[in-house]
Amino acid sequence: MKIREAFVKQIDRDIEGVIKADDREHLLTEVDEFVITTEAGEQLERLLTNYTSLRPASGVWISGFFGSGKSHLLKMLALLMENCQIDGLSVVESFQRKCGQSRPMLKGLIAKTTDIPSQSILFNIDQEASIVTKQDDDAVLGVFLRVFNEACGYYGKRPHVAQFERDLDKRGLLAAFKGEYQRLKGQAWELGRETALLDGPVIDRAYAAVAGHEGAAPSGILEGYSREVQLSIADFADMVHDYVQARGKSFRLNFFVDELGQFVAGSVKLMTNVQTIAESLATRCRGQATLIVTAQEAIEEVIGDLGQESLQDFSKIQDRFDVRLQLTSANVDEVIKRRLLEKTPTAEARLKRLYERDAGNLDTLFSFQDGSRDYRRPRDAAEFTASYPFMPYQYELFKQTMLQLSTHNAFSGRHTAIGERSMLGVFQQVAVSMAEDDLGPLATFDQMYAGIQGTLRGLMVDAILAAERVLHDPFAVRVLKALFLVKYVREFRATPRNIRILLQPSLDADVTALDARIAAALDLLERQTFIERNGDVYAFLTNEEKDVEVEIKNTPVEQQEMLKEIDDLIFPVLKDPRIRHEPSQRDFGFVRMVDDVTFNRETELIIRIITPLFEHRGNLDQLKANAMAQPRLTVVLPDDRRFMSDVRLCLQTDTYVRQNSGLQPSESRQRILDGRRAQNEQRRQQLQARIRELLVEATLLVRETPVTVQGPDARGRLREAFLQLVAQVYPNLRMLPQEPFTEDMISQLVRQTTLAPKTEAETALHNAVLADKNAGRQSTIKSLIDAFEKAPYGWSRAAIQCLLAMLSARSESGVDLYQDGRLLERDEVETALTNSRSWPNVQVRAQPIVDRAKVHRLRRFIHEMFDRPAMADDARALADEARNAFEALHQELSALHKQSETFPFLLILADVLTQLDDLAAKPYTFYLDELPEQADALLACKDDLLDPLRTFMGGDQKTIYQRARTFAQTQRANFGVIGDDRPASLLELLDDADCYRASKMDELAKLTQALAQEIARACDDAVADADDEADRMERKLQALDDYQRLAPAQRQQVLQPLGVFRETVRRERNIAQVRLLRQGLAAMELAALNKIAELDEIAAPVAPPDQQEVASPTPAPVAPTPVVRYISEAEARPQGLKPMLSSIEDVDEHVERLRVAFRREISAGKRIRTL
Repeated sequence: MKIREAFVKQIDRDIEGVIKADDREHLLTEVDEFVITTEAGEQLERLLTNYTSLRPASGVWISGFFGSGKSHLLKMLALLMENCQIDGLSVVESFQRKCGQSRPMLKGLIAKTTDIPSQSILFNIDQEASIVTKQDDDAVLGVFLRVFNEACGYYGKRPHVAQFERDLDKRGLLAAFKGEYQRLKGQAWELGRETALLDGPVIDRAYAAVAGHEGAAPSGILEGYSREVQLSIADFADMVHDYVQARGKSFRLNFFVDELGQFVAGSVKLMTNVQTIAESLATRCRGQATLIVTAQEAIEEVIGDLGQESLQDFSKIQDRFDVRLQLTSANVDEVIKRRLLEKTPTAEARLKRLYERDAGNLDTLFSFQDGSRDYRRPRDAAEFTASYPFMPYQYELFKQTMLQLSTHNAFSGRHTAIGERSMLGVFQQVAVSMAEDDLGPLATFDQMYAGIQGTLRGLMVDAILAAERVLHDPFAVRVLKALFLVKYVREFRATPRNIRILLQPSLDADVTALDARIAAALDLLERQTFIERNGDVYAFLTNEEKDVEVEIKNTPVEQQEMLKEIDDLIFPVLKDPRIRHEPSQRDFGFVRMVDDVTFNRETELIIRIITPLFEHRGNLDQLKANAMAQPRLTVVLPDDRRFMSDVRLCLQTDTYVRQNSGLQPSESRQRILDGRRAQNEQRRQQLQARIRELLVEATLLVRETPVTVQGPDARGRLREAFLQLVAQVYPNLRMLPQEPFTEDMISQLVRQTTLAPKTEAETALHNAVLADKNAGRQSTIKSLIDAFEKAPYGWSRAAIQCLLAMLSARSESGVDLYQDGRLLERDEVETALTNSRSWPNVQVRAQPIVDRAKVHRLRRFIHEMFDRPAMADDARALADEARNAFEALHQELSALHKQSETFPFLLILADVLTQLDDLAAKPYTFYLDELPEQADALLACKDDLLDPLRTFMGGDQKTIYQRARTFAQTQRANFGVIGDDRPASLLELLDDADCYRASKMDELAKLTQALAQEIARACDDAVADADDEADRMERKLQALDDYQRLAPAQRQQVLQPLGVFRETVRRERNIAQVRLLRQGLAAMELAALNKIAELDEIAAPVAPPDQQEVASPTPAPVAPTPVVRYISEAEARPQGLKPMLSSIEDVDEHVERLRVAFRREISAGKRIRTL
């Protein structure tokens, strides 16, 4: 069976690939070929349900990718809603038949739709816009006016002529005017109006004749209309409103606008016009006028970068359309299968057997890999049969191909998305080309190229035409065409495997042979610069891209640049410029070499990479000889010429893009440069992955010896080989202990007192110091670190620092550190070891031999001075023990000295503290050599001063002194009542600088007790006298008549001050203060008397009502009773009395002045308290 015979319908029948709104010639075929797919049926039900409702939408938006059938659907809707008849064929009946039995609801909606009287105005807005440019702000309105005027029978090309005709029609004069014009002109008005500007007088006369003008005819009618007619969107909406109203309330006028979205996209003004037209029609016509439009899906991809603002404006337009239908690629697939590829039963049976034979291999054969999107494969025999000779992936991939070619301006024509070919047409052309083949071959993806070749721009196909001319390999040209089709599909990675799927000719093809043919073709195409390779991904080159590729490959690159690039690729694999040796915790740096070029100079260890560029790379013996005795790891990379070629191309691309980016290239050239830059980033990533593979395969030489390091990890392999190099170069690393040294350990090691036997590492370091001394050199911290970081040691700085700390803690066979000629103590040693800036200036000297007699003498002194045996045996530790003991003693005495304000005699410790400060600052040699000279004085101070003070401050004597001092401070004011010199004796004892000695505290305790008892008695007597005086005064007040008349609460007010007086006196322990308070009782008595008088006046009784003179309306004035006030005799005495009476006359005068003064006070109502 031929493929031609497998289809139900003739495969090469005439099918219009693109449905055109203005095509009236093929209507019958278009109706017959229309397929109501599952998706289209659902969308039609939604649309017609709304259309036949009481409140139909004023706008319908149909979107979909090109070839999805939106234009076909739009045209069918226009015919259906108008209930057209085409050569006797009812469109309604045809659609109802297409619904079959599966869509009864849609059948009913179609019938209901045709019951609504309507008129369809169908047009492609881009075609109709030929008379008004897209740059015109009113371009959309102009098109709508034109098609509407033409639908009304008016002249659409000239709005002013159409308005002239409309005005005549409203007056009922249009038909008469046409007749008169034909009579005068001899030509039909429909022809003459196209040249109306030339026939102005004829038009004027014809109008005058039908309008009934007498006399001269009016002139320039159309010129006047041309000047005056400036229609707006509101005017257009009014026209439509008048039109539909004239045809009844149920009439609908439907505008079917094809490719509206594509026409307005990118122009904010045009978008606004569409939005306003939709709103105006909805408002003015209230459902009797509907806009049904189509637009590309993902319009921003078709037109290009609209910008965020334009996308928002475009979205606003869509929001004005209440019903939105979307046709997906699934609809395209179904249309192609049902219109074009429907099979006969015989073909279905054979194809089913073909599928079942190879079904198990389909996942392998058609599985896209290598990071590509995995497109759909046949799910079962039914899908395979329905798609044959195509595979399911081809529908989606070809749609993406067309979309991306449109995005990249590959098609010729006014709008790049159309390409004047639909998917249906392309698939038909491929099927026709295979019609005479026997059933079995598959359509390959490259065959799609022929279907769009005629619509592609010349620049896009020049490369393929050139390949067809110069290449004598038709298969390579097929590969090139396939690469062209997928060039801009980002989700598709054109690796050899995925290219083989595109070119799979049948289910049983020899895959191995096909892969070999593809590899040869790709190699040929790359060498001829028709394609480029980025790793395993190939890409088609346009002519301009080809020119760029040639220029890139001609860009010179120095070999050293390539070696630097390889250095940049390889050494980041290690992730760190240093490699850690875990046992010693040291990070070893290394010199990076590629071939003979060094890229850093850090340490004595070397990692050398041998590339395929190195002239002696094939001579392993010579490489061994070069590495002999060198601290070097040699890495010989495999001879991968493709890798080196990609490195060169990567550098060439970088250089070319950098050189050309600043030359203001054209837009297309800049796009190519940007693409090359992005590709180069991917290429560099692929090189990084490849270098890891090469490092796993590389030959490794540690010095001159080949080593075997297994493992798939490049980083781990290099690290392991490098650590073998470390072990060979630094054999003395074994001297270090298993527990690694860290800088944090220095502080502890410097101060250690219990020392283990000297380690091998310590001995090596000590011997180095002795060797420098014997050679007349001065060792420093820096010189020792420099020496022991290198071979054969390789010790870390922390290890060397810690070992020096350990040696400095020893007093025998250790080292001392000096700076500026001064021996450093332990704290200073720690600072010197951790401060790298001081290392060149800190000298390291071997310790001298210690005299054991000095050690014994110091041990004895510690025992006697500090009353405890010495703990340390080592001389250095013993000196530290002595220093620590002096520091502890200093702290003890300092604490005592701070109490000198309470214990003045402790001021004597100031000189001792100064001496102890000086001792604590001495180096350890002082304690061995010079301290014995001061030992006697220090021990005498201890016996004569320190021990008595410690005994005093730690025993009961301290308490006695504190109590006596407190007593003297609190009772000093009462010492005056003591009639002897005992208080002075107490104060003298307290101020005695030697009071802490002998029995002086016993005397002080007795004296304090005696004085305390006597003062207590005197104070109690003074308080008792004051209490007695207060009692006498209280009794005197209570005996007064005025007091007796007071209420109990008032009496309490009078006596309250006496209660306060008693409490105050009883608390007071200052005898003089008690006596002073007692003297104030006289004033308190006067205050009490005045208080009694005040309260008595307030409580004076009022005469009863029966004793008042009620008969007199105006009572006689009563003199106010004066308030009684008590004063003392001293207050009443006049001023100027003689202080001494020496004669009878003096007595008389004195008594007279007192009499006069006392009488004056009594007359004033006062009472005088006599003494």
